[in-house]
Amino acid sequence: MPERSDNDESEREANLARIGDIQRRSRAKVKEYLSDIETNIRSCERTRVEANRELQILARKVL
Repeated sequence: MPERSDNDESEREANLARIGDIQRRSRAKVKEYLSDIETNIRSCERTRVEANRELQILARKVL
């Protein structure tokens, strides 16, 4: 098996560092995306609760 040159080794290390950086950024992007989704879910839940309250109030007025 041929030995790796210093240039090959430094290129390999640079690639590993680049891949690690890409993975970290990807994980951060996924984390932010999930956080945004969770925020939207909480907002929708609050809207649903308020709409149900208003609907109950209107239903009592009709009856």
